[in-house]
Amino acid sequence: MNPAGKSYGESMAAIYDLIYPDSGEAKLAAEFVAGLCPEDGTVVELGIGTGRVATHIAGTGRKVYGIDSSPEMLAKLRERDPEGRITALEGDFSATTVIEDADVVLMAINTLGALLTQEAQVETVLRIGEQLRDGGAAVLETIGPGEMYRRTYPVTSAQALSADSMVIATAQADKASQTAVATYCVLGSGGLRIGQEAGRHIWPSELDLMAKLAGLRLEGRWSGWRREQPTGDHDRVISVYRKPGSAS
Repeated sequence: MNPAGKSYGESMAAIYDLIYPDSGEAKLAAEFVAGLCPEDGTVVELGIGTGRVATHIAGTGRKVYGIDSSPEMLAKLRERDPEGRITALEGDFSATTVIEDADVVLMAINTLGALLTQEAQVETVLRIGEQLRDGGAAVLETIGPGEMYRRTYPVTSAQALSADSMVIATAQADKASQTAVATYCVLGSGGLRIGQEAGRHIWPSELDLMAKLAGLRLEGRWSGWRREQPTGDHDRVISVYRKPGSAS
């Protein structure tokens, strides 16, 4: 991730893989991305985090690069990728060029929304365009309008994570600023651990305009990694943008 708050990595790294487990969803995301990338191609993930999706992409034989601002998250990535198949950098993905000829650039789990201003989001999408080769694809997973705008008051939920742990999550959205804050309290054998995420919602039409400024055109939009069609009340949006031209 590329968090707005400095404490993001410190507070979230220990519980991130509990809240976002390495499940079938991560494998589906990797298959989706691999389907857009040549077998000998290159994928860059901005906000690579603990490598939840990236390790599965690397397992398909694609070359994988990533960047994240959290050293704690990257330490978890190294644990998950002991073979060193993934080249990961520590830094600000909105201001850093990882490579300049990627076949696919990925931002999963609303990572673009972790930037809390429209300006920072636009700068990041412009950076994506610069890192794609001609004909390359950008894959952006963002929060859907249904998830954001049905939260008219704070919402609290509880979920079992394992036989001896659970998470209590509280989320609150501010429609006027298009922002939301989620706090996670994980209870288990390790005691109480607390993490917090903040994000800015991006309307699909707003994201399309950002992509247009970066020279990218919309190729398709879905509500899931199986290419489910959006319904208008879906929790997430997966948008694929293409950079015009073809590889030389």
